[in-house]
Amino acid sequence: MARSQLASLVRECLHQRKSSNEFNQILGFAIKRWKSTGPDIIAGLVSAVAGFCLDNDVLISGYLQVILISHHAQFSDCLYVFIRHWQVFAANNGAQTSGYVRLLAQMITDLAVTIPSIPLTPAQARKNIIWCSRWLQALFKLATAGAKHNDEHITLLVTALSGFLLTTLNIPAGLTAVKAAQDDLDDPLKRAVREAIHGSMTAFPDISMQLLSEAHKHPALDETIRPDTNNSQASEMAAINFENNVANSQIVPTRVATYVLLYDKELWNDLTALASPEALAIAKHFLHICILHQMISSETVQKLTGEDPNATTAKGLFPRQALVDQVSANATRAPRLVEELCKNDGNAGSFSQAIVQVMHRYCQTRDTQHLKEIANVFVRQPQAINSLTMFVTPAFFLAPFCTLLDEWTWDDIHGESQPVYEEFGSILLLIMTVKFRLGLRNEELGLTSHSGFVAHFLASGQSEKFLSQMSDSEKSNLGAWIHNLYESEGISDEVTSNCSAKEFYLMVPTLLRQSMAALAAGTLPQDRLEGGLDYLLEPFLLPSLLPSFEWLSQAILKDRKSAAIILRRLARSPENAETSKLHRTIMDIASVTFKAVLGQSSEKSQYADILELFDGPASFSVNSGVSGAELTGWTHEHGGSCAYLQKAVRDLIAIPNTGLYQPNIVSVAMSMRGPAGVIQALVTVLVQYAANNNFHQMLDIVATLVACRAPIGITLRNSLQLLHARLASLLKSGDPLFPQATVHLYRRVELYANALRPHAGIDENPLDNLDGMELPEIDLDQVPVTLDESKKQPAQTTQPETLANDALDQILTETAEMNQMDNYEMNDDNNIFVMDQYELGDIGDLDMTMF
Repeated sequence: MARSQLASLVRECLHQRKSSNEFNQILGFAIKRWKSTGPDIIAGLVSAVAGFCLDNDVLISGYLQVILISHHAQFSDCLYVFIRHWQVFAANNGAQTSGYVRLLAQMITDLAVTIPSIPLTPAQARKNIIWCSRWLQALFKLATAGAKHNDEHITLLVTALSGFLLTTLNIPAGLTAVKAAQDDLDDPLKRAVREAIHGSMTAFPDISMQLLSEAHKHPALDETIRPDTNNSQASEMAAINFENNVANSQIVPTRVATYVLLYDKELWNDLTALASPEALAIAKHFLHICILHQMISSETVQKLTGEDPNATTAKGLFPRQALVDQVSANATRAPRLVEELCKNDGNAGSFSQAIVQVMHRYCQTRDTQHLKEIANVFVRQPQAINSLTMFVTPAFFLAPFCTLLDEWTWDDIHGESQPVYEEFGSILLLIMTVKFRLGLRNEELGLTSHSGFVAHFLASGQSEKFLSQMSDSEKSNLGAWIHNLYESEGISDEVTSNCSAKEFYLMVPTLLRQSMAALAAGTLPQDRLEGGLDYLLEPFLLPSLLPSFEWLSQAILKDRKSAAIILRRLARSPENAETSKLHRTIMDIASVTFKAVLGQSSEKSQYADILELFDGPASFSVNSGVSGAELTGWTHEHGGSCAYLQKAVRDLIAIPNTGLYQPNIVSVAMSMRGPAGVIQALVTVLVQYAANNNFHQMLDIVATLVACRAPIGITLRNSLQLLHARLASLLKSGDPLFPQATVHLYRRVELYANALRPHAGIDENPLDNLDGMELPEIDLDQVPVTLDESKKQPAQTTQPETLANDALDQILTETAEMNQMDNYEMNDDNNIFVMDQYELGDIGDLDMTMF
């Protein structure tokens, strides 16, 4: 049971936002108690995180790094577990979510970032190189075999694995391992790398060039893929001379942002001499914003400008814990944090994490009254969701709310039940608002149960039931609600006490169907129908409009007259101002469905009056996805996603300030062509502007795109670095413009990336890093350079006895009620891996059809 216990432990640590150091202490005690091995720990981490779909959460990277730094597991343990998880994914024809593959790719990228800082033996490096090469070879075979999997999945993994392989080949242990294989032409390491390179030539030409370039640096790898030494050295010298002769771009003085980003005292002096007072004020304000966003330190700016940047403004940074303490002292502060979330320069991160920490604490203590107040602010101001989810993944944010609603019991209610209805509905409305605002799939909501209320509501909350399908209890509740809505003087506490909110929300479509049938039959007058529907506009029932509108979007196609009467009544805005804002958000959510359904109807002109009811924004959703029509236009009408990206970038200069550029085109192009293809397209644009006066402006635009981290977790910057490393081969084409543009872009991106590197020490980082952790020394001379050492257990460092065992017991107690792991957990807990956990043997002997 060790792996499932570890998965529960990791999940609870993520719930509580335990820092990396705290997690390391807790994990140390767990390892001692359960005698966990390296693969156990990594399998527990992957299973827990995959179940939540928490890709891109920096805590995940922190947990993985601390596991490796503390030697709880080895890099080969990670590859072993990742391969086995990928086999399950591949065997299911990629049936799991794309977030699952992004998680594996991100973790492999984390391995590449971490491995240079951890001393390895040559034998350990050798194993990593062989396994990584063989996994790559299997992926290349899968790509060329016309696999059913989404190309994006394979591209993500190939890109991440290639980066890990290239990094491993360049660390000291990797260099030693390669050198040790020099005399054996058929050494498994050389054979694995050679086969990976040959396999990449057809499937991924760009990756092939990267691997070949690295192989050329290691003469021991293979004579057949190593070029003539003299020619290679001559090409490298030619590339160096070429780059030295490429002059730095002449930066336009009026481009204030470019000057500021360079942080050069001489350039700043030029700026102050040339710029107007207005431009100088903008530059200083920009520098202050950079300080608030922790991009640079106050000291750096003071040296640059000669002025104290904090002297002219009182606005500073708010530590996360200080904000949490404010809420602890005064609960009314929490809703105001949400209201201020979009108004604080540089503090959105700390505000977001403080809000989530407070809301999660309320979920744990079942403080639903205060939770309702915060949730309502988010629903009234959905733009705050955009800000919060820039710093906290939606799945992590929403998971405790889904669990809370799933576990909500009606038997414990004492006193009036209508306020409890309102609290339950507010939390449900928040979940649905985030879902529609960000365009999330159900599996991206952090569901921990596939049989709970939230999953049931998402699957069938918009569906009606026939009376013959209802139980006696359901029929009784339906009759009571019909009586209270249309025949009594109001909604009694008895009906809300006897019918839980869960039962009510699942019953709403059936209630509307019966009401519409009664209206059509003449047994329910229209005025009584409309009067009863007004109760649904009361705050404690307002969230019921979500399933109501969802059901009406289909019902109106079958019975336009009756459905329109109900729709118009529910579309009326409540008189109360705060309730009206909640209603407005619900209408915006409903507009997504109505415009999609009625817009595709062959008789859509007949529904113009209905669509007028939804006069909100053109699209409530701000997700980065694209519609089928957009994708068709980008990939067919404009010659492909990269071609459209080139057009969109050129239009930023040719047709400025039109808002035609769509940021999601970058992620779409990357998913279809890979980071290398996008870099190729962007450098080509620079080539087109080589003799144009707008070259410097275009260079700024393209460099900004590349310096920003890509949403799928693989950076364009890495691909640009690899392209720059191939400068010698680029020069062989005979056209100097493309290599020249590559050099210019590489220099500018590196300049921006280094200038904007987060400055440690401005303020506490809410997500603890590992910089302060003392790395244990490993005596490499005492470790044999043979694969026999792989049979040894991973070294276990002694954990400081600063965390009592009862702390671990508390964590485990809090996880005891958690459901079994999601579908990502693999079969029998003690037999996840079919081979010995430390002697994987020859991966070539595995059933590669499962890849």
